[in-house]
Amino acid sequence: MILSDLVSLLSARFFSALGYFSFLFFLALLFLEPPFQFNIAHIATLVGVLALTDRGAGILWSSFVNKLGFKKSLQMGLLITFFCSLSVCFFHGYIFCLIALIGVGSGLSLESLASRLWAASLSSSKEKILCFSSLHRVINASAVVASLLLFHIPYQKFILHILLGIGACFAISFLIITFCFRSSMQPSMKIPSFLEIVRIISKDNAVWCYSLLCLSVFGWGLYVTSQQHLLPFYFKECLRSIPSYMGWIIALNPIMIVFLQGGISRLFLYLQNRMNALGILLGLVFNAVAFSTLSFMNPLYGVWFFVIFISLGEMLIIPHVDYLLSLRLSSEIRPLIFSLSGIAFSLGRSLSEGIGIFAIGHLAKSGTGTEWWLANLGVSVFVVMLGGILIVSKLKSPILKVVS
Repeated sequence: MILSDLVSLLSARFFSALGYFSFLFFLALLFLEPPFQFNIAHIATLVGVLALTDRGAGILWSSFVNKLGFKKSLQMGLLITFFCSLSVCFFHGYIFCLIALIGVGSGLSLESLASRLWAASLSSSKEKILCFSSLHRVINASAVVASLLLFHIPYQKFILHILLGIGACFAISFLIITFCFRSSMQPSMKIPSFLEIVRIISKDNAVWCYSLLCLSVFGWGLYVTSQQHLLPFYFKECLRSIPSYMGWIIALNPIMIVFLQGGISRLFLYLQNRMNALGILLGLVFNAVAFSTLSFMNPLYGVWFFVIFISLGEMLIIPHVDYLLSLRLSSEIRPLIFSLSGIAFSLGRSLSEGIGIFAIGHLAKSGTGTEWWLANLGVSVFVVMLGGILIVSKLKSPILKVVS
């Protein structure tokens, strides 16, 4: 029964992620064309709002998952996403699109939270590992399909058709959950009250500071990783054309994750045994190298190296922050901190995509947009230096000293 439910959940997550990535990859481009034709500031706001809500709203849904159960939560999230995404086909005003994207992001955050909590509720460690790893691979596989499929479609001629197809993906996910997902498990997670949260934080300030540090690294990692979603917009606005191989460029990141994540995780554990958080520092270095490629190389060639180094940094940082947190956090505070990671995820994404579109759109009027990559390179070098200082001084700091 668990295997059958897992297959159903993975199938539903594939179609919902396919709809989401189709939305994400083409959002800025679609809103430049009729019938929308929004200005750069409006597009930046819309993209930022979707990035902020698609995981950040998860902490608001925790109590709903407890009350509704896993299946009804999945259905509710997919229904909200379906109707909000479909409405964009018929109502093209900026305010309505803003409200619709808030609904899309909120519905996706509910579906994602319910899926992760269902996986965490499985009885054996083997089942949990299988479910979490399968979800991660399925989501990245859907990103590959979305990028390769949509970048070979002349989107300017089929905008409404693409939006209808995205809505159909969410509808298929809802039908799979409704008729194939038969799990009877119920949530058992206890949601702490505000006073309990204050008590937990005040009891161990060092743990709280360490958690905020890890979440900050997580948010920065998402900020950097999300820069690759700006590439189609960057080429269209700054270089006046999108390369024919853009679909492969966007697909390269999830392909690398699907095939290399296991080996990268083993490398991370090897580095972790040498020095705490050394793998994180290496990931930060890869981030800085990635920005240097678009700062100093021809963008038509540098973009490949950009995605490769971005992906290496992502594989070292994003999946392993939870591991570092688990070394220090008690089971009492762990649900709270892990739920806050959704907010760090959303802040990193929304800042990256919202500010990035706004900056690139304005820089394109006076140059090639290289200034954006140079600015990010400067910040990345500062983050690497700061990370190195913190890691070197870890033995002297109760905040950074991780107790096994």
